[in-house]
Amino acid sequence: MAFSTGMLVSAAWQVVLQTLANSVSGQSVAAPNIERLSHDYCITHKHKDATFLLQSVLDAIVDHAIPTTAAFRYETNNMELHLSMLKRTLAPTQTLVHSFRVVEDIDSILGLCEKLINMIFNLIAYDTNETMRR
Repeated sequence: MAFSTGMLVSAAWQVVLQTLANSVSGQSVAAPNIERLSHDYCITHKHKDATFLLQSVLDAIVDHAIPTTAAFRYETNNMELHLSMLKRTLAPTQTLVHSFRVVEDIDSILGLCEKLINMIFNLIAYDTNETMRR
């Protein structure tokens, strides 16, 4: 049995489309094209040219890309909203942490001041003791 060019092109595209159909999103891309190929009046059969079929596959892929992009945009906006709320929630905590750092700095300064005061009293006591010995 001799195969015409149109039949070979059709068979090759059926393999490609069947491979697409085995994937989850490929089913909705491939099914309409496989159905078109099953009819004798298909443009691909009539003109023995697969460019129409390729255009149909690409068109279906682009049609699926638009809702996917819209869903991605929706999720991105949703995440931005949650991050904005989280930022507002954490802002007082950030202020509190900054306040604790200031308090720690004040505690360190107080510790140094206490040591300086003790040193001054020790010097006064030493000087007093020296004066009393004379």
